[in-house]
Amino acid sequence: GASEAATTKMTLTSAGRLGVGLTDPSDLLEVSNSADTPTRAIITAEDSSGSNQNAFIKTKAKGNYYNGLELASTDGHVGFFGGYYSGGSATMQVRVGGSGVNSSDVQAMLIDSNGHVTMPKQPCFQSRPSGVISNINVGSSQTLNFATEVFDLNADYNTSNYNFVAPVTGKYL
Repeated sequence: GASEAATTKMTLTSAGRLGVGLTDPSDLLEVSNSADTPTRAIITAEDSSGSNQNAFIKTKAKGNYYNGLELASTDGHVGFFGGYYSGGSATMQVRVGGSGVNSSDVQAMLIDSNGHVTMPKQPCFQSRPSGVISNINVGSSQTLNFATEVFDLNADYNTSNYNFVAPVTGKYL
């Protein structure tokens, strides 16, 4: 409880878990103030002059998974992952998803070793009429049905009613 956080500064359990501000850490390192105010954990590394500051969090990949940092809550998560995946070239990914760690996440952005940035969930489509349209009278209006989908990166174009529904506010052509 709150009184525990006020008196407990640091605990190292027999299982090798370190708790800062609590006596029963559930992870290898857990920081908590056991109150309704946010807990800040700051890692700072600087030279003796205080001018060159760097802080690193280094993780080790498990199997074919990326090294990374994941921010998770019961409402959702976002992860930043880098490294070499399955022996490929170096990349950096941003993934977002549902509640809990590694819960139904999707790749939101990828930066490859050449600096190319791709965002596979960006709305983008191309469609065209399914055949030649002829016999259009001059000065008349004609509805053109673009029924053939060439590509649709985010499944936003409906070929049955020929409508594009913009999933986010943006500029579309």
